[in-house]
Amino acid sequence: MTIVTHELDKIHDLYKRLKYDKLIPCNCDICKDNQKPHFYKLENLRNRLAN
Repeated sequence: MTIVTHELDKIHDLYKRLKYDKLIPCNCDICKDNQKPHFYKLENLRNRLAN
């Protein structure tokens, strides 16, 4: 996953005006087998972890 994320970051960096959010799927018991899981913004997860 780290390699994929790194490669996507390189692609996104080519487009300076492109705005995007990195989304991480929820892995709770309800979402992990769901076709449409809830997603969290990576930035928010990192902020929670830091706090």
